[in-house]
Amino acid sequence: LAIVCNKPEDLVFYRQGSENARFLMCAHCGILVAVTFSRDAIVYGAVNALCLDTFAQFPAPEPSSPQLLNAEEKISRWTTLWIADVSFVYVES
Repeated sequence: LAIVCNKPEDLVFYRQGSENARFLMCAHCGILVAVTFSRDAIVYGAVNALCLDTFAQFPAPEPSSPQLLNAEEKISRWTTLWIADVSFVYVES
């Protein structure tokens, strides 16, 4: 997964709760774009499919209640379900 934007300032990063995951928001419109988590030099990530032009091609979202999971259960879920090897690509327009 490559997260592409024009420059680093286009993304705002924040953490909440256990602070294990890093949420990425568009600095211009405030939309949550993706979330990442790093473990053992691997960056895992999940994308907000509604931000993609092809979002209609994705299956319906599955509801979850992450508040009911402890930190290790969240990490286990992320490393199982999220995309591994996330990179950030900055392309000046």
